[in-house]
Amino acid sequence: MHIIEKIVEWAPVVIGLVILTGGAVAVMIRSRMSAKEWLVFAVTEAEKALGSGTGALKLRVTYDAFIKRFPLLSKFVTFDTFSSWVDISLAKMKEMLEKSDRTDKYVKGDE
Repeated sequence: MHIIEKIVEWAPVVIGLVILTGGAVAVMIRSRMSAKEWLVFAVTEAEKALGSGTGALKLRVTYDAFIKRFPLLSKFVTFDTFSSWVDISLAKMKEMLEKSDRTDKYVKGDE
């Protein structure tokens, strides 16, 4: 009987922790998705500002912007993971440049 009383006593605490943990996980997942979508914009802006052939510098600038934009998420994302996200975003950006003359002109200007 003592065990049942302890279970009943601690059940609200356990349920509360489960709900809080689930909410935190949902927020982190949503932040991660937002960050990945934002990265396409960030790499496009870095390409526009710095041009081609400056990959390491663009990565650094984009990473610094990521830390400012997503301070909490940046504490949980390693630089290597971020770098892989940038690679994916660069592929999306290149696809956008190939499909749209306006996007290409926006990034490259009047060359």
